[in-house]
Amino acid sequence: MKICFVIVIVFTVIGCQLGKDANNETQSGDLSNQYKLELNPSIGSSYLFEISTENNSELEIDGKTVNNKSETGADIQYVINKDSLGNYLFGISYNNIKLYTKNGDKETEAISSNGTIPVSSLDKMLSILRESAITATVTKTGQVVSMNGYDEMGEKILASFSPDDINGKAIAQQQWEQLIGKGLVKKNLDQLFKIFPDSAVHLGDKWKLMSKEAGEFDLTITSYNTLKAINDNVALISSEGKIKSDKSVSSQVGHTAVSADLTGTQEAEFQMERQTGMLIGCTIRATIEGTVQLMGLEVPVKIKSLVKVKGKKLEGSEK
Repeated sequence: MKICFVIVIVFTVIGCQLGKDANNETQSGDLSNQYKLELNPSIGSSYLFEISTENNSELEIDGKTVNNKSETGADIQYVINKDSLGNYLFGISYNNIKLYTKNGDKETEAISSNGTIPVSSLDKMLSILRESAITATVTKTGQVVSMNGYDEMGEKILASFSPDDINGKAIAQQQWEQLIGKGLVKKNLDQLFKIFPDSAVHLGDKWKLMSKEAGEFDLTITSYNTLKAINDNVALISSEGKIKSDKSVSSQVGHTAVSADLTGTQEAEFQMERQTGMLIGCTIRATIEGTVQLMGLEVPVKIKSLVKVKGKKLEGSEK
């Protein structure tokens, strides 16, 4: 159903992404110690992350309540190097990838790990992702400036279809861009890196990060992060945020004009290696309510999202 597909898009865009721009304000707390939180991992080091997301939505359509659900999970390994400009190069590989969606009574599941044989088109996409090499170029402040290998994966997926299978290619492209490309690949990079303040902070300092997330729905996300403690060289950061869509902007989903009036809140806890700036754990919760307008209907929507990240540095990985 197109309505259910719209909700999947909402999940992808609002999946607890933290972004920042020039509007970065800091309020001071304890001035006794000052900490510079930025990326500074060792060259040749490697980190392994277990990332899972769960999204639940409730829609009211023609007086009936429809419950939808989506879950993703993956093991992601990063091998770190540097380029000539001083930016970090993150070589990214995926394994144990899982996708599950339930839209009304329709369920879809796809898995890709070592030893599994791809069956469905979605399985094949995950298999291509698992077998591909992606390199992200990231600045010290956590800005992802480029991704090599991402576009090639999309081209490889579309090339696997017959030139005459126009409908199949269109569906595959939507699944790739929304569920995998924006969901598993780009969103995970945002969650790991877009949290740093633009200046040194003290315990108790609070900094505001703002971003505008462009997509099928334009969202403004404002988050307030606080450095709560430094324990055993791990920085503990809490975050509270607000999410709001621009209801005056409409977009096309397939052949359907869609707009949304959504507001929400976000709460998170982050654990970060103070010296390297690498995230080693976080839990992010978001709640969004509002309406989606499509096909002449105004559909009330309630969405809850949960993201969990557990990371560790792999021993003996440094040069």
